[in-house]
Amino acid sequence: MAGGITKILCFVVFISLAISKGSSHEDQRCPPETIKIVQTPTGKKMEWKVDVTNTCSCNTYQVQLSCPKFETVVVNKDDQSIISEIDNNGHCLLNKGQPLSNFEGNTVSFSYVGNRIEFSLYSYFASCS
Repeated sequence: MAGGITKILCFVVFISLAISKGSSHEDQRCPPETIKIVQTPTGKKMEWKVDVTNTCSCNTYQVQLSCPKFETVVVNKDDQSIISEIDNNGHCLLNKGQPLSNFEGNTVSFSYVGNRIEFSLYSYFASCS
């Protein structure tokens, strides 16, 4: 009986460790502050340019930003493939989930018209090979 309980406890501990590691969105080498979000006015009325740069030594992908009130702005037509809202939940997918490479100066940019939105990093995955 005691051997069976020990096996069950070991299994539960193993599964909980595997699940928590598998759901991790960041690699220790790529903490959230390595993804920089800079927003500046373009000089045109109510138009903003957003630059997202990966400064980590690894590639990041499936980058999602918090984008509250995103439905109230108009993304420039050429930039609509760069940022898109996910199910009207205040989160946006950047670059269709494609990797933000770790090359020096690799920045994904988009512009929108409307009141300024406070974009912030919501989630991402890192791939360090």
